[in-house]
Amino acid sequence: MRFSKQQQQFESFLTDKLKGKVKLYATVHRKAHDQPSKLWITYHQQEILRADDLAFQVYVNRQYEEKTVNLARIPYNENWAIMMQSEERQALVNISDQIEQEAVAQGLYPAWWFYQALAIFYTLSIEDALCHEHPIIQALAMLDRRLGKRKLTILKPQHLLVEKFHALRCEVEGIRVLYSS
Repeated sequence: MRFSKQQQQFESFLTDKLKGKVKLYATVHRKAHDQPSKLWITYHQQEILRADDLAFQVYVNRQYEEKTVNLARIPYNENWAIMMQSEERQALVNISDQIEQEAVAQGLYPAWWFYQALAIFYTLSIEDALCHEHPIIQALAMLDRRLGKRKLTILKPQHLLVEKFHALRCEVEGIRVLYSS
């Protein structure tokens, strides 16, 4: 799907009070290897969410270098299956997965994660979007026109990104919310 179509679809889900104020943008670095991209959402021209392949990968690569410097390398074997099943490789894979989870917990998202969230979000009911495991999907649900004020007032966001979007929606709806964290 072309990005302009995704923008239209995104804006069609926004509540009336956010239309024209919340915008979705994207850029692709076409001359870079693998054409990394960046997506971001703004509210009154202020960035409120960013998913950036380059920033994500730089963070992951630096952390991986630091955390694996003293680990044993995968022993060479002519049989690749043995190498792929080695304990040393499994330790490196586990560290890589852990670093990616840490990056997401800190609010560093890869653009493909955002694209995936958008594609899933458009197919979900509002109830399913609110309880989805993906924090970007939950955050997008806070801006959704299908989310009523009554439901909005009783929600208790568990993720910082979702809390940020919840506070924004409450602000435009004139709902006062206090967070414990």
